[in-house]
Amino acid sequence: DVGGPSLPFSPPPPPPPFALHIAWLVQVIAVRAYLGPCPHSRRPMAHLPPCPALSAADTHMMQGLKTFCCAGCLCEFGCVTATHKCPLCTRKLDSYHPLDYHKQIECGSCRRPFGFWLFTVPARVEEALRAEIRASQEAALKAREARLARLHRIQRKAAERGEADQGEAERLKQAEALFVRNLIDACPRCGFEPPVSACDRDSLVAHLHECNDRLAHKQHRKAVAAAEARAGAKAAAVDAQEEATNLAAWQYLGGDQSSMWLLTDKQLQKQCEDKGVDSSGSREEMLCQLAAASTQANNLLTHKASGGHQKAGTAAGPSGSKRGRPRIDRDSLPSNLHSMSLAQLRAVAAANGLVIRDGSTDDVIRQIEAATDDANEPLFLE
Repeated sequence: DVGGPSLPFSPPPPPPPFALHIAWLVQVIAVRAYLGPCPHSRRPMAHLPPCPALSAADTHMMQGLKTFCCAGCLCEFGCVTATHKCPLCTRKLDSYHPLDYHKQIECGSCRRPFGFWLFTVPARVEEALRAEIRASQEAALKAREARLARLHRIQRKAAERGEADQGEAERLKQAEALFVRNLIDACPRCGFEPPVSACDRDSLVAHLHECNDRLAHKQHRKAVAAAEARAGAKAAAVDAQEEATNLAAWQYLGGDQSSMWLLTDKQLQKQCEDKGVDSSGSREEMLCQLAAASTQANNLLTHKASGGHQKAGTAAGPSGSKRGRPRIDRDSLPSNLHSMSLAQLRAVAAANGLVIRDGSTDDVIRQIEAATDDANEPLFLE
């Protein structure tokens, strides 16, 4: 035996290094992000082995709690805007909503029912996710209201200049002026895109003088209408995704009355309709009516639980108040009250049952902080 005595068993192969496992995980994440069901890049879905690091992310996305960024087109997508396929016939589903996650749905093509995987998420991940969702929803609320404020300013300025009721002829004339100044690429009449060498003012004016082909004009109008229809459908899908994410986040955070200031106006109207209150008022009025309805329901429950012998005026309000004095839970408030506008602060106060008559931003903040649970607690100095 040249090689020495033979061993009674063959030694086990060396375990793979930790770096290989990390490389495999990074590759899976990259491929899934690149070949994910993105509606913008239209890339096929990747059928990869289940990864423990991605199971929780898939669960949160299908519940409408998170959105992801496609590595191919850098566009965000969620469970509503993503492309879903039937696992039985691999055909595209007509629609998906986060409410379908906990039930079986029927495929519109093969007419067979199927469900969705529900992965177990650790408590530590759940806690971190709640904090992340709370911060993202507060930022989304501020961005949404800032966008609406800009839109109102644009409409007001357009009405002051007399441009609010522009017709097709006025818009075409304005587009032609922009085309002559080389501020838009295509001709607003026929859709012709001149080359770089012919982008001077004289060449563009000469093109407008010679652009008299009615057939080309008709085809360009059809193409513009089709593009506007596609853009409108995409914007509607994005709005539906934002509405579904906002509602799912509010329900995931507890779905209580004190955090209804996170909801949109459309969702507040739905809550008012479900509870039988008027939904035709402003955002602050709807929140006040919902808080009053919640207080009345709590009073009825407390009165019934005490056997009908509870004294009037001692029932707890929506935030644990007594004798009509609302007490606000510190955890239900935003992380930074000073970064919010006056309308947002009034909405926070109304959701917690606190009626604000008049006052500036600092006055509203002082009233909210005075109504918190720990407002009268002694301060411990080091």
